[in-house]
Formats: sequence, structure tokens, C-alpha cells
Amino acid sequence: MAMQQLKRVGMIALAASLPLLASAQAELGRALDQTVNEVAQEAAKKLKQTSFGDIKNIAVLPLWGDCAAETKNYIVNTIQGEIVGGPYKVMERNTQAWDTLLGEIEWGNLREDIMNASTVQRFGKIEGCNAIIYGTVRECAEDPGTGRAVTRLTLKMGVVETGEVKWSSGEIKSVRIVGPTALPRPHMDPALIRAINQLTANAVAGLKGKNVNTSNFAFFPLLGQDEDGYFTEVLQAELTKAGCNPAPVAKTEWQEYLVANSRRPESIEAMRDFSKRKGYDAFLYGSVNECRIVPRKYKALARATLTMVGAQSGEAVWSPGEIRGQSYLDWLDIPGLAVGDPLVWVVGGIVILLIVWRAFARLFKSATRPR
Repeated sequence: MAMQQLKRVGMIALAASLPLLASAQAELGRALDQTVNEVAQEAAKKLKQTSFGDIKNIAVLPLWGDCAAETKNYIVNTIQGEIVGGPYKVMERNTQAWDTLLGEIEWGNLREDIMNASTVQRFGKIEGCNAIIYGTVRECAEDPGTGRAVTRLTLKMGVVETGEVKWSSGEIKSVRIVGPTALPRPHMDPALIRAINQLTANAVAGLKGKNVNTSNFAFFPLLGQDEDGYFTEVLQAELTKAGCNPAPVAKTEWQEYLVANSRRPESIEAMRDFSKRKGYDAFLYGSVNECRIVPRKYKALARATLTMVGAQSGEAVWSPGEIRGQSYLDWLDIPGLAVGDPLVWVVGGIVILLIVWRAFARLFKSATRPR
């Protein structure tokens, strides 16, 4: 009987968690779609910024890469659409000559290396074509464990007359982190949770109000009074909800780096070096200065300092000073807190003594009154 009840409880818990898992997976899928669109837009932007006088007509070839054909086609179509009206005219690949040339190349695998000078020159057979755009989707994946979605793309322009590489985009990368929902700790007072939520909301509003680039930055664990990481989790979730793209640095990974490089966790240079190695544009760090219940004021108070620094320049791009959040306790909490306050006992004792003295005075006066 007990085993059946245990199984029943397990099935109920599993059924309750399925909608949450499905929702998280859908959100991660949307994040991956966003990264695909962002690398396509960035690639088109970079290509549109180039200008070579001897190149008028270009063709965008299919992409290599171990990802869905629909994804690669979307990137190609986006690039073609975005560069219309720029320095180049995009040629259509709908003739027999194109089909023949493209059919001779293996597109399914990661084989960009086969596009050597002689292969590029073969496209010179196409009348009017001056250059071809080719490249590889290096990565297009999602990790449910970390909530991370990433797409990486490289493009090149090859001149069909000489076979030389005229332009290279370098690696174009987009990362999206689906922020976790920070779960309150069982022992945490609701007023303290409200104070933390208020502080993080104020911080994110201030960051967004400064028009700082928040598309690719490392977010280091907060120092100070955030031993269990709850404050860090809430801030990360709030940043993600606001459309920022924080990449949380895992405590274990950060600790391994610090030990290997003999650095301290508060070292800004260490954070900058770590961020540059990982390819982030900036990094966000900070410290929780206070996070507690203030007994005699019957409120919860949270104070923190946050700073965002550019990884390349090493200069602060956002530093608002100390940010605060506060919330008064629920009325049910006040009696319990008051009982533990010595001042309340002193004041209460004085009040009781006054009441007793007053009552005793009345009794004495009544007993001594002449009859």
C-alpha cells in the first residue's frame, strides 16, 4: 500500500512538472531562433559595410555546417535580403550553370576547406558574377542544462577571377541565456524577498536607461552577503526578462580560473582577462553590502553595488553607485520580532509598572478615604 502511494505521488509530481519542462524547452527554442537571426543580421551588416570597386555582382552560396538545412537557408535568405540596396547586386542562382557548379560541391558536412582558389575560379564561368560569398555555421545548438543557446557563423568573399579571399567576416557569434526562475529559500522572509526584487528591478531599469550594450556580457557571482547565490539568481532572471543577454559565470569555473592564475575573486583585472578569453564584450560584477531584517524599523533592507566594465577598454560603462531596496514586514511578523527586542521588554516593563502603580494608587486612595 505504501509503495503504491509513493508511486502515485511520483506520478503526480511528474505530471505537474511536464508543463514547466515544455515551457522551458519552448523558451530555449525561441532563444536559439533569436541567435540565428542575430548572426544573420550582423553578417549582412558587415558585408554591407564593405566596398570593393571591382566587385559589382555577388552570389551567396549555400552554407556548410552540421545544423538543419532550414536554418542555413534562413541565414542565406536573410543576408541576401538585407544587402539589397548596398554596394553589391545579388545574383539569382536559378540557372543550369549554377545547378551544375553547386552540384559538384559537397554541402552537407563541415568542408569549407575545399573552397580553394581553383574552386572559387570555377564560378567565373557564370556570366556577370564577380565574387561569391560562402561560409560555415560553426555552431547552432541549445543546452537545456545551462539554458544556453548559441549560434556561430563565419563568412568569406572569394573573387572568381583570381580565386583570392577578398573579405572575411571573422567569427560572428550570438549567445542567449534563458534565465532561471529564482526560487526563494525556505527560510527567507517574504519582506526580504520583496526588498531584493525591488533592488534588482531598480538596477535593471538603471542599466537599460543608459543605453548600454547588453547583448554579450559575462555576469560574475556577486560577492558579499550572497553566500547561497539567491541574489545573483534574481538579478540574472531580471536581466534576462528585460531583454539583456547575461552569460552567468559558474562558480566552479570561476574558482578554477582563480586557482590556476593565482587571482582573487574581487580582482577586476582577473574578470577582464576571463571575459576577453571567453569572447565577451563586457562584464558585470558587484557586491551585496547588506541583506537583512532591520528589527527596530520593522523592515527588510537590501543594498548592493554593481558595475559593468568593457572587456577591451577596461573602463566602466555603467556604475550607478549603491542601489537599495526595502520593504516593511508583514504585520504578522511584527509581534514575533518585537518579543525578541530588549527595548520592547524595557518599554513594556515600564508601561506595566505604571499601570500597576496607577491601580495601586487608586486602591490606596479608596482605602484611606474618610467614611
